[in-house]
Amino acid sequence: MIKRLSFIVILVSFALALVYSIGYAENKLLLKTIGTKIGQKAPYIKTVELGASKIIESSDFLNKGDIVIINFWASWCPYSVSEMPNLEKIKNEFSNVAVVAIDRAEPKKDALDFIKSLNISYLLLSDSDDAIANIYGVTVMPTTYFLKPNGMIGYVQNGEVSLSEMRSIINKLSVKDL
Repeated sequence: MIKRLSFIVILVSFALALVYSIGYAENKLLLKTIGTKIGQKAPYIKTVELGASKIIESSDFLNKGDIVIINFWASWCPYSVSEMPNLEKIKNEFSNVAVVAIDRAEPKKDALDFIKSLNISYLLLSDSDDAIANIYGVTVMPTTYFLKPNGMIGYVQNGEVSLSEMRSIINKLSVKDL
């Protein structure tokens, strides 16, 4: 009886170890495939639209067959401010590009007051607690992610990106790895 009980304990321990190691391997694989580096799937986003109470999720703008530009900005950053009109030009120039701009860690009122002075038609999201920026590892303002239509990160720009650079990146992503 003791031998049988010992065998069952060893068998259950082995089964638990196997289940744990499979789960660990799956989590490790998941961490390698989702991230903020080129070739990784962009992290999930869920937040509110700036100036509205509508909840926006990644699925609202990803996997629709478009290249997606995710731009982290703030009204106090002069480089962000100079990029915003160029992002609007890109949105209007390329039918296969969706632009999402995420306001970083500033009071919503400040951001809303600022965008009233601009003619912006692309999606503006709020990240008032900097949670999304932290997930994306944003340390430089502005930071822009260019996502392929499949949601994979195709290019990352830390700092300002010019209109001609945006066009070049979009054109490269439009023909590669679709």
